[in-house]
Amino acid sequence: MTRKIRFAIMLLCFAGGLQLTACSDDDDDLEDIIDDRLDDLDIDDNLVISRSEWHNGFILFDDDEDLVLIFSEFRFNGALFDLADANLDGLVTQTEWDNLVDRIDTNDNDRIEESELAPYF
Repeated sequence: MTRKIRFAIMLLCFAGGLQLTACSDDDDDLEDIIDDRLDDLDIDDNLVISRSEWHNGFILFDDDEDLVLIFSEFRFNGALFDLADANLDGLVTQTEWDNLVDRIDTNDNDRIEESELAPYF
């Protein structure tokens, strides 16, 4: 899928999401999604995601086990997919996935916290 088509789809989904959000009085759904992703990645249940836990998340999300993540396997929003896809080939490799920690970890404590991950849902 070309980047223009993927961008158009993301834009439509984003616009639809804004409409749904505007109609909703409850942010519980988003919190549930964030909690589910943290639970998927946070193996030791300490409410932060270490580099090794993040690394293992790649395998968890790679549904077809082809060692790359395509957009439909990516469990976060399009902005994070684009950030991860460093070479712009429409695929996220394990190395690209691992490098996301440095970009997401805004307080440089070598862990990803819920507040750092929340913008990517």
